[in-house]
Amino acid sequence: MTEKIKYKGYKIEIIPDTYPENPREWGNIGKCIFFGKHSYLGDEHEYNADAYNGWEEMEAAIIEGEGIDILLPVYGYSHGNLTINTTGYSCPWDSGQLGFIIVSRQGMDECKGWKRITEGRKPKLYEALNSEIKILDQYAQGDIWGYEIEKLDDSCWGYYGQEAAIEEAKAIIDYHVQKETLTR
Repeated sequence: MTEKIKYKGYKIEIIPDTYPENPREWGNIGKCIFFGKHSYLGDEHEYNADAYNGWEEMEAAIIEGEGIDILLPVYGYSHGNLTINTTGYSCPWDSGQLGFIIVSRQGMDECKGWKRITEGRKPKLYEALNSEIKILDQYAQGDIWGYEIEKLDDSCWGYYGQEAAIEEAKAIIDYHVQKETLTR
């Protein structure tokens, strides 16, 4: 649904981005290892859920296979739309575990330039994993937006969260208002 905002004499339209970029295609520290009907949201992997007797056995195999023990479970709640997090949901019928997000050595090296994990880095890595899941949740829910500014013939897309698109559009208007003031 489109939202129209008036700001400093300009009309801003905030519009859903119908062709958003999948955040799993970005440079990520984490690797999403998902199973079942929502596995398409995760990254490619070689693990087969049928080969394990439950999540604990699967987790141990992933830790051994990836060589890193920094991971978080990922849960989904699907009742119409899908929402995901790393803490779980209370509904026993429409929610459950989708898989895991694990720090990948390649992602850690590419994003942070780190070759090894120290105790001081662990909280930052867990924070990065949670952040990636929050962004992936926005993607799964279609919470990606663009803006169009009528008088300026300006638009941009790919903002995760409606507020981010609004803030950017207002910043563009502020820039143009300031520029006009300086040239008078």
